[in-house]
Amino acid sequence: MTDGARSGDLVAGRYRLLEPLGSGGMGRVWKAHDQRLDTHVAVKELWLHLGMPPEERADRLRRAEFEALSAVKLRDHPHVVTVHDVVVEDERPWIVMQLVDGGTLHERLAKGPLSTAAGRRLAAALLDALDGAHQQGIVHRDVKPANVMVTKDRQILLTDFGIAAPEAGPSLTTTGAVIGSAPYLAPERAQGRKARPASDLFSLGVTLFEALEGVSPFERDSPAASLHAVAYDEAPPMRRAGILEPLVTELLDKDPDTRATVARARELLPSKRAANGKETTGPPPGGGGGQQPPKKTRKQTSVHSPPKTTRLSAVVKVRNEGTVPVDVLISGRDLGEVRPGTTGTFKAEPGVRTVQVRSRGIKTDPWALRLKDGGTVLLRAREDGKRPQLGHANGSAQAPKGKANAQAKPKPKPNAKPNAKPSPQPKPKPKQQAAKAAPAKSGASSGNDAAVGWGIVVAALVLGLVLYGENASFSGWVSHFLNGSVTKAESGDCVYFDDYQEGEGDDVKYTREWVEVPCWSAAAQYEVNNVVSAASRIGSTTGTAPRSPCLGMREIAAGGLTLCATPK
Repeated sequence: MTDGARSGDLVAGRYRLLEPLGSGGMGRVWKAHDQRLDTHVAVKELWLHLGMPPEERADRLRRAEFEALSAVKLRDHPHVVTVHDVVVEDERPWIVMQLVDGGTLHERLAKGPLSTAAGRRLAAALLDALDGAHQQGIVHRDVKPANVMVTKDRQILLTDFGIAAPEAGPSLTTTGAVIGSAPYLAPERAQGRKARPASDLFSLGVTLFEALEGVSPFERDSPAASLHAVAYDEAPPMRRAGILEPLVTELLDKDPDTRATVARARELLPSKRAANGKETTGPPPGGGGGQQPPKKTRKQTSVHSPPKTTRLSAVVKVRNEGTVPVDVLISGRDLGEVRPGTTGTFKAEPGVRTVQVRSRGIKTDPWALRLKDGGTVLLRAREDGKRPQLGHANGSAQAPKGKANAQAKPKPKPNAKPNAKPSPQPKPKPKQQAAKAAPAKSGASSGNDAAVGWGIVVAALVLGLVLYGENASFSGWVSHFLNGSVTKAESGDCVYFDDYQEGEGDDVKYTREWVEVPCWSAAAQYEVNNVVSAASRIGSTTGTAPRSPCLGMREIAAGGLTLCATPK
């Protein structure tokens, strides 16, 4: 079988290959039938081509052997794919594994990003799997969505220890080679340093970012560009992670010495109720099983972990008076779901924030609220047909009726004596009185209404400009509809990556493109320093591999041009 197995082949006189399930750079996984136990299993075939150099052949054999040994050590772990058997046939090993009745996380994400509740379950399961591997001295080295299996009953399993390595011991790779998937590597590995447990946690952070945001933070047009982004670029702002953002941020710390450990990550993992939007207060659980990990006491110096401040959190409560669940979005971030007849409580930073609710894929217009330190705002969500509505919990946002039209009591004249009788005044005729009073009343009322109307318009414009200049989420939402083509950007202009989702389920639509925005807006992410043509890539005319013309700056493809940009 050195040329590759075929359907119907019998391995070790026991496992009948039925159909391929997937393949990668190291081999292929088959669905097979165990004829001895009369059950279905997964069998991993290692690819060994006839023309393969002896050194590479030996290296692949060592990796397959180590994968089997690593998986056997973790065979009882609830979040690691179980290995049943390892057989050698035709001078190569075959690994017999648990058959998972589902697909990979990579396949699931093709349908759209995960909710915060599903993201929390994913984080908890993978933290448990990595903790188990690291306790056995095993570094996985290739944590990514394609190596995470999700069963039909939502069980989460880590698989493919094919390039795993012992934390201490000889390397299984050629000197200077970087093994793994470029967009998911840790910065220290992209720079050629040895893998360590902290490297797996960075890869977990990238995986969680992609699962929650729907886009890989460091994936670029080429592996070399992806490695550069991993080593030097910061991840884009998170818009959908909600209460999981602190966890992902600390996992994506570029410095492995200050990156979150498994124990610290479990501290940052929110509770199940908080991830479901039912509460946002209370201590988070310690994670999956075992004793509560000790709290992290060393000082965090990462740029991703700003020092704690004494600012209080504002609270937004949403009472769902409708008949279907609603998602609550604060400043564009989905913070959780509120079921009919219940009230959801959500924390937000003080200041001007936008609040929306979403039902059946339809969002309300954003409400701009000024949240005070320690203050609480109570809103209610209802339905108008299938469209959600958001309003104040006490009814209309307008002023109560009766006060504005109340007539003021006449004030006494300064010279009037307290007990003096008022001097008799000639009573006007009813018709003349009405005729004189009506024009004055009408003119004053129309003038006041006009002034109030213009005041509301001016206030709305000022608030919109302030939000567009200071609030990244609101500015990004506006820039989705009002933006310029990135192909017209010149040196000094600013650009923004528009990553926008509309609808849900089968009707979901994604917008993922670079657009030009004003540099004063909060959405501006990069400033263009130079614009070059694709033909000017260094080395493309000399027979050598083309190198980036941006020399360390961010490359942004714009039609036939390349924009060289730096972070704003």
